[in-house]
Amino acid sequence: NSKEIKKNDIFFAIKGKKNDGNFFIRESLKKGASFVVVNRINRSTIRSKQLLVKDSLKSLTNISKKIRLSSNAKIIAITGSCGKTSLKELLANTLSKIGRVSYSPKSYNNKYGVPLSLFNINNNDDFGIFEVGMDKSGEIDFLSNIIKPDLAVITNISYAHAKNFKNLDQIANAKSEIIKNINKNGSLVLNADDSFFNKHKKLALYNKLKIYSFSLNKKNANVYVKKIVKQKNKFKIKINVNKKEKFFFVKSIFESDLKNILAAITIISIFKDIKKLNENIFYK
Repeated sequence: NSKEIKKNDIFFAIKGKKNDGNFFIRESLKKGASFVVVNRINRSTIRSKQLLVKDSLKSLTNISKKIRLSSNAKIIAITGSCGKTSLKELLANTLSKIGRVSYSPKSYNNKYGVPLSLFNINNNDDFGIFEVGMDKSGEIDFLSNIIKPDLAVITNISYAHAKNFKNLDQIANAKSEIIKNINKNGSLVLNADDSFFNKHKKLALYNKLKIYSFSLNKKNANVYVKKIVKQKNKFKIKINVNKKEKFFFVKSIFESDLKNILAAITIISIFKDIKKLNENIFYK
């Protein structure tokens, strides 16, 4: 977006459905872009500031892949019908307490947003968290192949963003595309309360992934709620984490909020002893 250009940024002039980035080359250079990547030369703009390529979007994607492969950070990809952005924000805030984190801004989860988000990865980062969305089958395969996550999360399957799908099975199949792009010896985190839990678990086993699950009350999940106690202006929740108990304080016990917290705890427990987490880490 040329409106968000800062000094020394690189502007990729991409032609989309509504706008053509080539019309904003001069604006981006005036705002301080070091150079622009274009698929046609703008003759009214200094030539030395323009890098000509066949396909600006493809160039953006290929560069982002190289950035990803050069990173030693643990890369986490989040997909699902609902809760992707809120889980990403919660997880980024929580993991930042134990390491350096880069994550996708706003809802940058499509063919433009995912590559741009990968440009945010820093060499010193411990974690990278990226959101993966879709409008049709094949998109999650494409995007998760760029991200190459070490760990992926499927939050849930529902009819959200379902205009190109006939039923929930088709949506579940499309979301499952992320599984085959998880790195070797990687992990998949699943919602054990979701109707497609067993389907996605089976696919993960076929791909020889480690599987972790969370639930509001299923005791066979790795992480589940044991008890909730109402206090003055907060709730004290007792969580079972891999057969160990841990208390946390939270403001809300709405189902969507609890499931995000459980997903975050599940992910964090893979990287850190959950007992060492502050009880107020989710209370804000």
